Amino acid sequence: GQDNAAAIAEIVTRLDGLPLAIELAAARSRLLTPEAMLPRLERRLDLLRSGSADLPARQQTLRGAIAWSHDLLDAPERRLFARLAVFMPGGGLDQVEAVCGPASEIGRDVLDTLESLVEHSLVRQREWEGEPRFGMLATIREFAAEQLAAEPDAATIGDRHLAAYVSVAETAAPHLTSADGRAWLDRIDVEQDNMRAALAWAAERNEPALAMRLVASLWRFWQIHGHLLEGIARAEASLAIEGEVPPEIRLAAVDAAGGLTYWHGDLPATTAWYQQALTLRRSIGGDATIAQGLYNLAFPVTFGDGLVEEAMAYGQEAVDRFRRAGDDGGLARSLWLLSNIASQAGDNAGARRYGLEAIPMLQRLQDSFLLGWSLFTVGLLDALEGDLPVARRRLREALEHFHGVGDRSGLVLVLDGIAAVAWLGGEHRTAARISGAVARLERTTGTGLNPWNRRSIGFDPAPLRDDPATVDDYRRGEADDDETIVAFALATMAG
Repeated sequence: GQDNAAAIAEIVTRLDGLPLAIELAAARSRLLTPEAMLPRLERRLDLLRSGSADLPARQQTLRGAIAWSHDLLDAPERRLFARLAVFMPGGGLDQVEAVCGPASEIGRDVLDTLESLVEHSLVRQREWEGEPRFGMLATIREFAAEQLAAEPDAATIGDRHLAAYVSVAETAAPHLTSADGRAWLDRIDVEQDNMRAALAWAAERNEPALAMRLVASLWRFWQIHGHLLEGIARAEASLAIEGEVPPEIRLAAVDAAGGLTYWHGDLPATTAWYQQALTLRRSIGGDATIAQGLYNLAFPVTFGDGLVEEAMAYGQEAVDRFRRAGDDGGLARSLWLLSNIASQAGDNAGARRYGLEAIPMLQRLQDSFLLGWSLFTVGLLDALEGDLPVARRRLREALEHFHGVGDRSGLVLVLDGIAAVAWLGGEHRTAARISGAVARLERTTGTGLNPWNRRSIGFDPAPLRDDPATVDDYRRGEADDDETIVAFALATMAG
């Protein structure tokens, strides 16, 4: 019936749609309801067995079916098959060769052996961005993991997998907020389960430095793609692993925790993390290092504590230190920071001056991330000063940017700004629909910074949600997917 349709669909998914697995699950359904079967599928190889003794062994259990195929493999194929279990649910050729090889360990060329496993239907090959990826169905991977656990070199393979994905994350990290960021964000997205497995292994092996390096490299991905709660939990877990860690590595993980809690809107936690980070930065020394700590701390001090004079002092010192260090990127960031602080202090002229100074610098540096945010900041200032046509133009440009790079946290804030501009222009139904979508995005991404921007504009979406004249539009926005609401918002900004 309807009640267990969802459970049945999930069972089929977890069994990879394999006919034998589904047949064996159907036999089990005489004893177990679909809802009772689901939690037991974590050990699906043992659960799925037939009571028919007259069937061949390979058809009596799912384990038997996979074991029958496994028994046909030669020694190099079995060795590689077991080692591939470390990938979740698969890996690129470079990572497979680095983790599972070299040929001298396997007993044969890795690529040749992979080809053989694909022919045996135990490994699946697919293309991603022109590169081959190799993985297993979950049911087969469970069997391979049992084989790997019995191998004396299982821990070595886990260590290699961890090292390989630290390398992937650290290679991607500098690009995540650049003009070509979307391709790198997509790369991390396809490796999310491998990153989670690597973090779990780092904790199990008591490797705090490697866990912290992963967190430091991945935090922007978690923020931009709207995985803030997962990111916060993983950052805190990495910092809780005991052991000696170089101060620069610990600093990077503390900064990550500060950034993630900031975007989540937990500004007291952000202040605590960034104060800890600034202490570490002062002990490490160097103008640019200390300046970045002052820059970071100024945000929660401004938006959380409302201490704009203290924040402005941090920002001005950051500008001076970045200038001394010859760090143009840091200088441009700090000018954008001063624009934000001035706006919160009610100094709109100062906010505009700093923002318009930052924008051409960020364009020259190709810092697309902060360029988008600078357009957003100045666009809100235009709206506050009553210049709605210019505000619309800047916010449209910011929205096109954030949507183009796949930045969902950016969408949350810019769409909220667009709703505020529509509301200021008397377009309450438009504001309601966009606000409904913002509420959905806030729930799904964990992004929690909108209240601080609304405070400066005087915008509150709650009446739009509750007013009979706009409630239907609000609910429609809640039901819109990202593409639909972005297209709608861009159309409203075209005027």
